[in-house]
Amino acid sequence: MNNCGKRILYVIHSNTFGGPHNQALQLAAPLAAAGFEVSVLVPDEPGDAVTRLREAGIAVDQMRLTRPRAKMGLRGAIVLPFRMIAQVLRLARYFKAEMVDIVQIHGALNFDAAAAGRLAGRAVVWQFIDTRCPRPLIRLMKPLYSLADTVMSTGTAVGALHLGARAKSVHTFFPPVRAAFFTDAHVRSRPQIVEILCVGNFNPQKGQRTLVKAVGTLPEHIARQIKVTLIGGKAHGHDKYLNDLHADIEAARSVPIRIVESSAKSNVLDFVSRSHVLVVPSATRSEGIPTVLLEGMANGCLCVASDVGGVVEASGGRNQLVAVVPPDDPFALAGAIQMLIHESDFEKVSRASIDHASQTFAIDSCVATHVTAYQQALIGKPRRGAK
Repeated sequence: MNNCGKRILYVIHSNTFGGPHNQALQLAAPLAAAGFEVSVLVPDEPGDAVTRLREAGIAVDQMRLTRPRAKMGLRGAIVLPFRMIAQVLRLARYFKAEMVDIVQIHGALNFDAAAAGRLAGRAVVWQFIDTRCPRPLIRLMKPLYSLADTVMSTGTAVGALHLGARAKSVHTFFPPVRAAFFTDAHVRSRPQIVEILCVGNFNPQKGQRTLVKAVGTLPEHIARQIKVTLIGGKAHGHDKYLNDLHADIEAARSVPIRIVESSAKSNVLDFVSRSHVLVVPSATRSEGIPTVLLEGMANGCLCVASDVGGVVEASGGRNQLVAVVPPDDPFALAGAIQMLIHESDFEKVSRASIDHASQTFAIDSCVATHVTAYQQALIGKPRRGAK
């Protein structure tokens, strides 16, 4: 198939830089080489995604986008269907005006962009990238997933959660890892003071409060051997969570914990490179495969992560390279941290993580999977009669 000049629009229902934005950032250049031009549409709301994407040369538009929220109140629930109908029509007009060939949706609940894509006669690619959607709601949403010409997911577990038996036809991929995390990789040796890092936008699904509670339970002789850094961007609408996190840190005085409010990817690489242990304490029903976990492994960190989504799949099997713990369990997390601090084969685990990442998370494989999915979507569009 001739891909020349095919335009892909990533419709991302958040302006806080995260996994879908990073996907656009990392894949734009290699997809352009394959004949696909990537652009992005995000909500007209506070956030850092627009700036970061535009600085990388990616075309970004903003539009008022309504999305279902966990706490919207009775009035919000009543008016939501009317707002979504208007939004579908608005998006369909936009897709036609921008001459988009493929609409890519991220997340289980963002059916508005899929419906608009079908209405506009565009190919639709729907990506399932997290585990936030409750199971009863997933069952209600399943009929809408047929709006997609192609379905993708971050790993097989995430696809199975949303599609069940139909997951066999899903294009699975691991989130793209920036090349610098590989080129800067180095084997960690056991230090006197263990630098522990947690990276993620400050919101409940990232689970930073669980980590702070976990280190607060550590024995004093262990606490003296560690320093903890939490780095991430402010998430729109989650000011209370960040305030509560600061309060938790004040209560856990036995361990030095600092918060760095930054979303610059270069800063994240610097912090990962200086750290020994990366902790990814994702909450229950939260993420699919956290990109930062792959970045930490690629750079040589020893890693602890919550058992959510496709974490076990990405890490090469349960407790093979990553210490996997139940989500929202500070005591289990504290135990895993102690285990890594006392790890007798510190260098061996670090080296194995680098080797696994280089073999499993190469961006070429991610690009190839996306190109195949896009080609399938373009074939499916005329078959269903779209014009």
